[in-house]
Amino acid sequence: MKTAVIAIGGNAILLAGERGTKEEQIDNLKITCKHLAELIREGYDLVLTHGNGPQVGNIMLQNEVGEDSSSSANGSATNGAEESRELSLFAGFKFLDFRAEKEVFGQPPRMSLDVCGAESQGEIGYLLQQALVNELEVLGIKKTVVSVITQVLVDKDDEAFHNPTKPIGPYYGEKEATRIMIERGWKMVQDKARGGWRRVVPSPMPKEIVERDAIMRLIFSGKDSSIIVIAAGGGGIPVIRKCKMQNAKCKIEDGSRQGGISTPLRYEGVEAVIDKDLAASVLARSIKEKLFIMLTDVKKVALDFGTEKQKDLGEMSLKEAKRYLADGQFPSGSMGPKIEAAILFLEGGGEEVIITSPDNLLRAIKGEEGTHVKV
Repeated sequence: MKTAVIAIGGNAILLAGERGTKEEQIDNLKITCKHLAELIREGYDLVLTHGNGPQVGNIMLQNEVGEDSSSSANGSATNGAEESRELSLFAGFKFLDFRAEKEVFGQPPRMSLDVCGAESQGEIGYLLQQALVNELEVLGIKKTVVSVITQVLVDKDDEAFHNPTKPIGPYYGEKEATRIMIERGWKMVQDKARGGWRRVVPSPMPKEIVERDAIMRLIFSGKDSSIIVIAAGGGGIPVIRKCKMQNAKCKIEDGSRQGGISTPLRYEGVEAVIDKDLAASVLARSIKEKLFIMLTDVKKVALDFGTEKQKDLGEMSLKEAKRYLADGQFPSGSMGPKIEAAILFLEGGGEEVIITSPDNLLRAIKGEEGTHVKV
């Protein structure tokens, strides 16, 4: 059986300048799913994961619009009309007045970031599985595609929780940003290039896929498995593991035991965002996959990208990947997380990583295109 874990980049779901309507996302996914369907026809069983940045941003904006309008209806100390205009300006969305609805239905509750991430997994998972099944039907292939709402364990003591750096959500004007930082305790930073303020949240390292066993059972449910799994969308829902008993001194690392006595543990969602490629790497390692593919908007990784000295790489060793990353060839805001994910995958027992664009997927599998990273 030929298998692979494929991480689908956000550009395969939503293009720059698009609003993120259902129709836009379906049209984009059709293109990517045609390439995935062709790979499945070649005999591959796949586990898919995906980004969710724009989608979770839209969900958060819906939270903010509802909360902002409700605050206005309650006669908050700030000028509601002014706030709504300011939010509209930087978010790029028309503000809707929900005052009448609020009087009937009550104030819409704002959901925490982990819940917003779960919502986006359901949204994108639905669109992706439908698009892929439809493309498989065209090829006469009968497969079931299923999305698993996936929690990813992170370390509650991760340094990222003390230094939030990941920008999320809509842009705000300075006055609105100042009010939000005071009222909610959020950390926000100014994006001078785009002229607004955004919330920044922790981006901790993923440690473990909570639903690993269920995913494994779906993947390896038979000799000729007909199930394609979508998991850890958007990097997964970040959770920490805590002792159920208050003030209990249990060791989280070893599972649940202290001094020979079982100590109950519980999972708890946290306000954070996990890098999707790093989470995909953990997913691939946890199910003992040997091939990990990351689809992005370039056909190959390049050194000195965007300069006259740019050099596309067809092959790269693990040692070279580490050196190039240390030399600053791959910035954190672009190719950096992908190279870091490749390194973690290969160090964890993986055999090959391919980085390429969706339209070059088949050629890359055959060794004719893409960047191939091996030990």
